[in-house]
Amino acid sequence: MIKRLFILCFFAFIASYAIAQQYGNEWIDYSQKHYRIQIPQTGIYRINYTTLINAGIPLGSINPKNFQVFMKGEEQYINVMGEADDVFNSTDYIEFFAKKNDATFDSLAYYNIPRLPNPYIALYNDTNYVFLTWNTSINNKRVTYETDINFSGYTAATHFYSEKVETSKSNYSQGQTFVGGVVTDPRYIIGEGYGNNIDQGQSFQTNFGILNVFQSAALPVYIKTSYSGTTKYISGLNYDHELKLDYLDNSGNYVTLHDTTFFGISQIYVEKQITSNQLQNSSHVKISSVAGLISQSNKTNIHYLYLKYPQIPDFLNSSEQKLFLPNSAGVKTYLDIQNVNVGTSQVLLYDLTNHKYISTAVSGNNVKALVPNAGNERECYLTTTANVKNVSALSPVNQTGLFNNYLTTNPDSAFVIITHQSLQNSANSYKAYRQSTNGGSNHVIFADIDDLYDQFAYGNIKNPLAIKNFCRFLSDQLPVPPKYLLLIGKSIKNTMVRNNSTNWNLCKIPTMGVPSSDNLLTAGIQGASSSVPFI
Repeated sequence: MIKRLFILCFFAFIASYAIAQQYGNEWIDYSQKHYRIQIPQTGIYRINYTTLINAGIPLGSINPKNFQVFMKGEEQYINVMGEADDVFNSTDYIEFFAKKNDATFDSLAYYNIPRLPNPYIALYNDTNYVFLTWNTSINNKRVTYETDINFSGYTAATHFYSEKVETSKSNYSQGQTFVGGVVTDPRYIIGEGYGNNIDQGQSFQTNFGILNVFQSAALPVYIKTSYSGTTKYISGLNYDHELKLDYLDNSGNYVTLHDTTFFGISQIYVEKQITSNQLQNSSHVKISSVAGLISQSNKTNIHYLYLKYPQIPDFLNSSEQKLFLPNSAGVKTYLDIQNVNVGTSQVLLYDLTNHKYISTAVSGNNVKALVPNAGNERECYLTTTANVKNVSALSPVNQTGLFNNYLTTNPDSAFVIITHQSLQNSANSYKAYRQSTNGGSNHVIFADIDDLYDQFAYGNIKNPLAIKNFCRFLSDQLPVPPKYLLLIGKSIKNTMVRNNSTNWNLCKIPTMGVPSSDNLLTAGIQGASSSVPFI
């Protein structure tokens, strides 16, 4: 039942995401200025008065209630300290929670897959981006304050849930191969993505440290993994891989949860449930490739291992953690957390699910709080001000803060040119030629790739979906779809760019697929073939 629910939720999420953000620019108000903020790590971010002033934002004429923050096209619930007086004073700040980039948006790049091989590692860039803007409304999204710290009559929760993921970028699997394993499908397909490669006789296991697991009751523990075969097909065999999923139990013995065989390049998803009294603090999850099936290599890419379990309310001297509170009886859940490394900092606690800032009572390294119940599991984030990521600079989109509206001229049968700002002079010369009589008197739409990253890929640099969404947008919204697409700038294969700073700087215009195929940048638009360019 759990597995069926997960699959249904996955499809529902992907479908709703695609419908809500068809092109990626639906959230933009072209009359407002927008400033980009890098999110390299998950945590609490803070923008202070000085940073806003240095960015040229006219705080004297803006009611702080007008500010908005958008991430992946969704307005975020933010905490604007000091906004009650309608003035952004020198001690005021904007605070919000943000996650580093994952593969959520990249799911739109895949072709015909049942689920993402690795939802935790993005294909192109680990850094997420949010956008700060402001309008004239005083009813923008804000967290609400929960100030109750009267703990009388409450019994402290015995546990909360902790979520841990073990994954890796050490290997990239390309999915199905052809022509004796030499050629791969350039589209992003089943089994394609990052992970840790193991051969037969090898294993990959979690390294979560001390779990501090709550063992006093048999509470649910959730274990998930995703892996894909990476070897070519060997004829005459029913299967050429055998993988075992084990966990180390409370007696120090390995218990097998799943043992499966499969043939060639397949994508396998496994979800299992055990109980917390079967674990110990040093328990881990391991996946092993059984040796001896074949004489050749039979490698498997382990995309991730996932563990969600009940944890004793003890931070073991850490100062930051995401925690999940099960819905419980009563009005509020009483948290009494020991060994939080508070130091001289202030504790911050947010209920991310219900958009609340929770007041805390701190005594030494003990943190107490009351989190309102709301009939659902609550994802919370507890940290200290020492961990807050202070935003030091804001980058105006398109250098002016204003997005380009590419529909203002509505040219028919457009000649689209996409280039990089370092090549603007030469590209503009070619634009002028194409607009001239000798160049065909074309209606030219000229776009800077950095603007497309912000407008059609939520700021995700080097992501080719920026180009694909842009071309889809023009094809759907213009009276007649564009006729030509010219990319001016060097491209480098995605997997060679992601973790290589030299290639990152050399790659001016992203390509798509592994191996690279610019056809994919417009393939599939308006029902066209998934491998033939529409433009």
